[in-house]
Amino acid sequence: MIPPRDRARTDWTLWAYGLVLAPAAFLLALGLWNASADLQMSRTASLEREIQEVRTGAARRAGKLEAVVEAFGDEQQSGSLDWAALRGTAEAQRLWAGIDGKSALSGHRLYAATVDDAGFIVMHTDPQRLGGRLASGWYERRVPEAGPDVVWIEGGPLAGDAPAYDISLPLTAAGRWIGQYHEGLDGRWFEAQAAANHRHAIVRWSWALGLIALAGAGSAGGLLYLGRREQRGRRRTERQMRERARELSQIGGGLAHEVRNPLHALRINLHTLRRAMGGRGALSEEQLACTIQESDAAIDRLDALMRDLLQFTDSAPGQRAELEVGREVQSAVNLLQESLRRDEIEVSTEFSPEPAVVAVDPERLRQMLHNLLSFAHHRAGKLGKISVGVSRDETQASITVTDSGPPLADSQLKHLFEPFQALAASGSGLGMTLVQTFAEASGGHVSLERPGPTGSRLRVCLPLAPSNSMGVAQ
Repeated sequence: MIPPRDRARTDWTLWAYGLVLAPAAFLLALGLWNASADLQMSRTASLEREIQEVRTGAARRAGKLEAVVEAFGDEQQSGSLDWAALRGTAEAQRLWAGIDGKSALSGHRLYAATVDDAGFIVMHTDPQRLGGRLASGWYERRVPEAGPDVVWIEGGPLAGDAPAYDISLPLTAAGRWIGQYHEGLDGRWFEAQAAANHRHAIVRWSWALGLIALAGAGSAGGLLYLGRREQRGRRRTERQMRERARELSQIGGGLAHEVRNPLHALRINLHTLRRAMGGRGALSEEQLACTIQESDAAIDRLDALMRDLLQFTDSAPGQRAELEVGREVQSAVNLLQESLRRDEIEVSTEFSPEPAVVAVDPERLRQMLHNLLSFAHHRAGKLGKISVGVSRDETQASITVTDSGPPLADSQLKHLFEPFQALAASGSGLGMTLVQTFAEASGGHVSLERPGPTGSRLRVCLPLAPSNSMGVAQ
């Protein structure tokens, strides 16, 4: 009996082969259909091009013929035009000689003719065709893809025994219709040209279809390799999904805890204010100010939590700029100087004599430095010490923040950079997680060290900017 896993793998292989070969067969069929459509479109486009060339010349010559008729005079007051007399005029003979010349009917133009309003051929490049008549049904079919004025003839009074595409234009004189001007495109010549074009197109499509078949064969040949990769990828994805589910569960629990505390404080303060406004418990001015201050602090905590959470979920790389790390660290220390002074924390700094320039998002770098210093502040506590250092080597800049707080347990070290696992009593719970996220997004890394029996040291390493020159962020 085939084990379920092996049976599933066999079924998957059969389906995979079908999924590869079926599209390959479909592509071949589609290629053949496209090749046929392309040949037809190529023939139609070529016919339209040739017909348009004939039509353009025919329109010019028909206009000249109308001018000759106009100059012939008004002797046709009876309503009939004497075409025989017209042919004998010098102007008509000169015009028709030009139409009958090689420059006008060269190569692929078969004939030119004039048909009067009764359907009789009154002028023709072949004099033997004069007097012939175009009876009803004189053409085989219309050719709408070439134009409404184009018909296909396989002989007859105009072309004799030769096939042709006939283009006709109306003739008018003195404001009335007097007949039609015809020119014919040699059908045999055009079919020979179309056949030559088809041969070239078939060669091109043969290469394309051959490549499609080769691609199908290559796809089938690489199927086993892809199958193995798919299995490895599926197992990796399952592990990532389990890890992601664990992280989401941890984030959800931590977020609920972090939101619940300030909301609980706000609820208590609102209840106190409601009682005071109802006259059931008067509050002194100092108590009222304290209540408002506590509520404001709770709102600030929620705002900081939402801001950090948005930064944690934002995967955009941000705008990078070249910044001198020592200058940014000093600015971050100056920004927190007042709160450090209140807790009587001693801060010492040591910067590399050579500038350490990195290419990072300015806002993320400053947020990372603020989180590092805030973590050290709360770890050191009152009367504590913080040491901040910046160094560099040939490839990277290092930022170290050392505090004098109590030593960290192994369990604390293990979960230090996980969401809502903050060791300090304040902050959103995402501070160290953001430090790690920002450092890795910038191509660096962060680690925690034990400098001695007490205290902790956070080290952030960032790659130096390629230009290795100081950049100033506005």
